[in-house]
Parts: sequence; C-alpha cells; structure tokens
Amino acid sequence: MTPPDSLSDCTTSLQPFSCTFWLALEALEQDVREYLTDYTCVIGDNLFFPYLTIDFRNDDERLQGARRRVACNAKQALCNRHCLYMETSKECPEAAGALKNALRCHFIIIFDDRNCECWQISPDHDNEWTRKGCTMKRIFSASLLGSPGLRKLHEWINEIHRWATTKYGPACGKEIRTHLQGRNAKETGTVIQ
Repeated sequence: MTPPDSLSDCTTSLQPFSCTFWLALEALEQDVREYLTDYTCVIGDNLFFPYLTIDFRNDDERLQGARRRVACNAKQALCNRHCLYMETSKECPEAAGALKNALRCHFIIIFDDRNCECWQISPDHDNEWTRKGCTMKRIFSASLLGSPGLRKLHEWINEIHRWATTKYGPACGKEIRTHLQGRNAKETGTVIQ
C-alpha cells in the first residue's frame, strides 16, 4: 500500500477511540533526558516518540479510508523520529551507517468489525524524506472470531512493545547521544561519554 504523498495530504485527526503508545522518558539514560526537548516533542514531561497506533474503523468508513487516515497519523508521528536520524547523520556522518532503517518505523493496528490488521510504516529505503516519503507493509491480518486470530494479535502486540523497549528506545537514546557528541565536539572540543 502507498501511504499519502505528503504530510499536507493528511488533514484528518485521530478518532475518539484511537490509542497511541509512546516511549517513556525512563527508556533513556539520565544525561540524555535533559536534551530530549531539543530533538522532539515531549508529552507531559514523560512521553516521546510514538511507536504504535491502534485505531478502529468507523461504521460509515471504508477500510481503505481508515488505512489512509491512520497512515497519515503514523507518518506524522514518524516525522520527528526521522528528523533525529537525519540530524544525527549530518552531525556525525560516520555514525549514519550504523543506524538502522528498521529502527525508524511506526506500527498501526486497525480493528474492522471482526478483523484486525497490522501495518508497519517506515521511511523510504534511500533514507530521504521524499515526496512519497514512506512505505507501508502489512505485518499481519487476523480474524477476531476465534482463538488463533486473538492469539496472533496478542503475540504481535507483545512483540511490538518488546521491540520498542529493547530496540527502538535504546536506538533513540544512542542517536541523541551521538548527535550531542558531534555537536559538543564542534562547539567546545569536548565529547559526552
């Protein structure tokens, strides 16, 4: 599926029953936390970089419309994360190769009557935020009418949360630290360890 062409194409907001999961500040080391607002929005002094949105299709909405609406929100959520990566790449080009594209993505789960589907949205593989900007890939779909589908949903939600706490959060912290090291080296000649 192709997500909307640009953020300006995204004019709809989250639905009243949407839920977005964010990293908690505790995922970062203390010395990096104080610089976080230099790189992204921090909600309630505790939440940053959303990684999963769960949404429900409206009764009067086609599934394709729900996908587009949720993709718009995911693309907007991913933009800050991508900007951190690009800033880090500019500040410290030697680190850019070590930073993995897979650690810059947002997951979406859409519930549609008796079914659900999960998508992963990530920047294009050339690491540029182009007009197209992102790629959407379906991770799974399942029926909610039986235990196999419910089990699959449960396993994937757990796996996404595990990924966020063990891979995504640490990668964000590493990028902020790398960016700070490059900036400090240029400004003062010192490096944060």
